[in-house]
Amino acid sequence: MGQSWSKPKLDYVNWKGKRKLVMLVSGGYDAGGENGDGLWTHGKRTGFAGYEYFNFRQGQAESDCKPEGESEDITCSTKNIGSGVYMFDADNGDLLWFADSRPSTGITQDVIHLQSKDLSYSTVTDIKTVDRNNDGIIDHLYLGDLAGQAFRIDLKNNGLKSTYDTQITKILDLHKSNGTSPRFYMSPVFTAHRSGGKAEGGDIVTVTFISGNKSSPLLATSDSLESTGQENSNNLEYDAVYAIYDYDIYPNGYYYPDHTKSLGARTLSSQASDTMSITKLKLIENTAKSNATITGAQVGKFTQEKGTDNKLITSVDKKTGWGGWYYPFKKTYLKASANPAVIKGLTPLIAMQNSLYVTMYDAALAGTTSGCGAGVKGQSFTKRLCLPTGVCPEDADYTYNLGSGIVSVTVGPDGKGGRVIIVPEPNPDSNMTKPCEGAGCKEGEDLVPAGGAIRFIPNRWYERYAKTS
Repeated sequence: MGQSWSKPKLDYVNWKGKRKLVMLVSGGYDAGGENGDGLWTHGKRTGFAGYEYFNFRQGQAESDCKPEGESEDITCSTKNIGSGVYMFDADNGDLLWFADSRPSTGITQDVIHLQSKDLSYSTVTDIKTVDRNNDGIIDHLYLGDLAGQAFRIDLKNNGLKSTYDTQITKILDLHKSNGTSPRFYMSPVFTAHRSGGKAEGGDIVTVTFISGNKSSPLLATSDSLESTGQENSNNLEYDAVYAIYDYDIYPNGYYYPDHTKSLGARTLSSQASDTMSITKLKLIENTAKSNATITGAQVGKFTQEKGTDNKLITSVDKKTGWGGWYYPFKKTYLKASANPAVIKGLTPLIAMQNSLYVTMYDAALAGTTSGCGAGVKGQSFTKRLCLPTGVCPEDADYTYNLGSGIVSVTVGPDGKGGRVIIVPEPNPDSNMTKPCEGAGCKEGEDLVPAGGAIRFIPNRWYERYAKTS
């Protein structure tokens, strides 16, 4: 394991027929050195390497990291420090299960191991656990790594006392061999939707990730460290938010899907007008329903019916639809064009009643300065997208300025029994831009309410894992 960056996730699993409280953590962060904890000389830490470098390449061959006759490349490592995910007994700390790329030979007999050659890079995200049938036992795990990959791990909760079966599927593959792959530091959000009858809806479960280099937040700007980063966007890609339609486990019953029939890892479509494919993520450039989005930027396809407006036929379809969508961070808060890798996703996503709030950090902006200190670089802003298709049903584009530095939004009450996001000041800012733009904006409603009064819904229930005397 590497440096532990993820918050331990406590949850219950069906461990060989018994309900057990476990702790799930990511493999950790490789900060360079022999053990991934930095560079040391004579017992003193002298610096850091590994993913501190924007173009770090992990798990490489010896000949790639140290070509014959040349000095060793510090941006290259033959190790796989921090790769994988680990499950510990929450009561005594014993390792129960783990998944990574190493062979199972030599693993302690009492520890169950899941091997995947793709789990070769550091993982630092909080593990997202999903209980599909509300029985109090988790069915799936989701995580991303620092090399452009995302995974789903299925847990077979069949109650057998002799085994603990698991399987892994790579659901997103954006890996680049030059070390500049998108990095996933934040936990994904998992949402379930039954909105197929609506224009921009669909019946699907969606897993959404956000990318950004948290180790080098000023990358691609003039303030980037010369030693570990670069001051321009050469050979860099735009960070983005990526929403994956997980057809493998929808609509029902597929808690442990047939691994051999999995759709596999999604990749990106390059143009908004590309042909639909279940193995591709659709490019989204406009997120509010308008004439601009109808001409090709939305996830679905449109038909013109006589006497009616354009209607969206959702592309959430396992055979003929898309594999999901992605929204690259190409625009600043003021809608100006940005260079690749300048705008990053460094704070958690918030999903709330079909709204997805994506917070972006623009490292190129000045932020604040101080005569007594270094000041604060960059500014943050939050944009509302809609789930599951990325496009909202109304012509209303909500964007909120959060101010200087790396800032995130939270959720709180709206005073009417519902919930809203909490932003510093949801009113026109110094640039005289309103939070909402478009014909669908409502006067005095700068925040989109969600939910309502909390009600108790009576249900029959039983204890599945009851103990006998």
